[in-house]
Amino acid sequence: MADLEEADRHYASLSLRVSTRFMEAVEECIGYVLQFRGGFPVVRGAIRQVPVKDFPFLLIHTWVEQEIIVLRVFPMAKDPAGR
Repeated sequence: MADLEEADRHYASLSLRVSTRFMEAVEECIGYVLQFRGGFPVVRGAIRQVPVKDFPFLLIHTWVEQEIIVLRVFPMAKDPAGR
C-alpha cells in the first residue's frame, strides 16, 4: 500500500522510534475496526474511515464477508476527493 509505505519511510527518516509508533498506531487502528466493525463513519457505500491515533492519517476500509479490506492509509493533508 503506497500511502502506508510512503508515510513509514517519511517517519523512519525522522526517527526509527516515530516510524515504529506509526506502524503500531495503524495496527491498533485495524484492531479497533475488527472489534467495532460498524462503528466508524461511512465515506461512500460500504467504505468507512477511522482516524489513526496520534497521526494525521485516516484508515479507509471496507468489509468483504468477514474480512476487512484496508483500501488506503490516507494522509489527511491531501485532497479528500482523492480518497
